[in-house]
Amino acid sequence: MMQTRCGFIHKPFDLKSLGKSKQFEILRYFIPVKHNKTGHLDVFFIELFSINPSLYTRQLQFASIAEKKIKAERSSFILVRAGLIAHGEKCKHIFFTSRDIRYDKKNKRMQIGSSFFASDAISGSIEQESQPIEWKITFTSKEFLSYFLSHRFYFSKKDRLKTRLNNSCFFTHFSGSLRFGLDHFEVLENKQRIYSDHSWGSFFIKPAFWFASQSFISLISGSKIQDSHFTCASFYQPKNKKYKTYFVLDCNNQKFRFLPKQVQTTIHKKEGYTQWVLSAENKAYLMDLDIYAKASDMVKIGYSFESIQRLDTNHLFSLGAKGYGELRLYKKKKKNLEIIEHVRIENCLCEQALNFPPNI
Repeated sequence: MMQTRCGFIHKPFDLKSLGKSKQFEILRYFIPVKHNKTGHLDVFFIELFSINPSLYTRQLQFASIAEKKIKAERSSFILVRAGLIAHGEKCKHIFFTSRDIRYDKKNKRMQIGSSFFASDAISGSIEQESQPIEWKITFTSKEFLSYFLSHRFYFSKKDRLKTRLNNSCFFTHFSGSLRFGLDHFEVLENKQRIYSDHSWGSFFIKPAFWFASQSFISLISGSKIQDSHFTCASFYQPKNKKYKTYFVLDCNNQKFRFLPKQVQTTIHKKEGYTQWVLSAENKAYLMDLDIYAKASDMVKIGYSFESIQRLDTNHLFSLGAKGYGELRLYKKKKKNLEIIEHVRIENCLCEQALNFPPNI
């Protein structure tokens, strides 16, 4: 069973009881950056992933993420992963155990290795042979007004909460720098949205696909639409072989919400790219959305490991930041439709599970 709610939060996600419970936790940020010399734009991806950290406090344990009854068959590790994802670059990661955690509940600050995670800053480094990564990013605004989708997963109505997943974006002023090998990047310092997601619980689940964008160009006026964005998360349901899709849109200072039962979803996986087709309709509005992502612009990430260096095929995802497409929004007027906006979408964050059916 899955429940969802929409709402607003006024601060970034707080870290949960990482390292103290037999659960998993994922915290991720997607931050726009610019190359110091060439000026080209990219997206910096930083992730903290923990699974069953309390089972083994002094050693790494690798196994399938699928639920196991025997302690020895469960994974137990903490992972920090970072990289640039706009052009299909490879992300780098480093493993830790719960013994490496230093957690300050009062100040909502956590240190693991050289990485720090707090409500107002993230910093750290991954030193690996060629192309080490180092980052230092500060959120300088105190107004973290955010729209988010919150999903709660249960085994049954009688069960307590099993897993919760938040998809979020928030406005903030932020600044900082990033070094990727010999290349240096600066964080774009204007006030804009940062996308983030945070999930935790006693069994692992992630969307079949997720995407979000704030880069809208009106094909009616030809100008860029400011202060607009959308985010979408979809979960595959094996029982009825359908996708349950959650979608929110802010466009031209208007908010549009569509319930999962109002959204029709189709995925076409073709040679070299994937196409997502969404059609949503409520009493007042109709929306059509097409998003494309090239395979060459995506990087593979995973959440199940056979060893320190080897991913297994469970929970493998394709992630990128160069999706593109179009969105059409209509207002219903009796039996007629009046177009509100026709938008070209660029620089769309896209993520897709690789072990789900491409189409239904």
